[in-house]
Amino acid sequence: MILLSHGLFVCSWSDEIRYAGEMSYLPVGAAISAMGDAGVALPGRAVSSHWNPAASSMSSDFEISAEYANLFWGLSHHGVFAFAAPIQNSMGFSGLWIPYYSGMITKWDTLSGTYLERLHDPNLRPDGSGVGYLYNTHQMIVLSLSRLFPLSMPRAAASGLPRSADFAAGINFRGLWQTMHLDDKVRLGMNATFDIGMLVRFGIDYDFARKIVSRQLTLGFSWRNIVPSQITWTHSDDGSGKREYREPVHGVQMYGITYTDKSGIAGANWVISGAIQNGYSLTYHIGLEGEFWETVSFRAGLSDKVPTMGAGIRYRNYHLDYAFRFDQLDHSPLRLSFGVKF
Repeated sequence: MILLSHGLFVCSWSDEIRYAGEMSYLPVGAAISAMGDAGVALPGRAVSSHWNPAASSMSSDFEISAEYANLFWGLSHHGVFAFAAPIQNSMGFSGLWIPYYSGMITKWDTLSGTYLERLHDPNLRPDGSGVGYLYNTHQMIVLSLSRLFPLSMPRAAASGLPRSADFAAGINFRGLWQTMHLDDKVRLGMNATFDIGMLVRFGIDYDFARKIVSRQLTLGFSWRNIVPSQITWTHSDDGSGKREYREPVHGVQMYGITYTDKSGIAGANWVISGAIQNGYSLTYHIGLEGEFWETVSFRAGLSDKVPTMGAGIRYRNYHLDYAFRFDQLDHSPLRLSFGVKF
């Protein structure tokens, strides 16, 4: 994303804002980010509705959480404030506010090569003094409503099989606005769109002693930006003399599967999650979590080609999570979230 690239900025207005809509795909949730962004089939947190609109109905708890992320070794910053609440008739509601600040980005007259070529070849990057700076702020609101449909499953006596399966479907309203400060001018971009999602969760084994489903499989599907839309920029020019530049927002489909094992293998509860994202290209995501003593978690993953890792602590209704990412532009050293369920 050009706007995230300190020192890699090309002075062309259409290039400046071409990737603004992509900021809505920044990872959200420290636990999910540490697991390689494989979040489409990982319900259970208030931020999960960002990845799949159906997630909010798969929790029976109220939750409030806050998160801070230091991206690309201080180049930019963003936060997340989220809440989730169960409501009547097996429905769930959640809301997220995701603010983002790019930091100061150097403006250059001309640069050699394309953005991706400069990203992978330091010799193409500029040196010396730029011709100015720009910065932008991005605000996004996500409101989610979903419903859970319990599915009765036949079970033979003493078979050890679970009693039921769950199906959930949901919809997100996603609104964003972004301001860019460039050459003493403020430009504003706005957009509103919708996402849809589905989750299917069913048990593989049932622990009669603890009265829990000890092995579980979850399948997830999410289609983000299902309604074709555009980001409309005011006080801008695309070079053709038009007053407003319009940037298309592309739809993205995500498919995922998660296996959860609470049978106590190696003294831990285990979660393995994988996902495929189909946007501009096909990307692959996988993550692993091991929770020991039902308190301390260790996580690792691969977000396409980006290694991720992290840890978490859960005490009663409180959880604290940390993630570190080896992003291509630079390391993202800090993503910290804190939440409480009640």
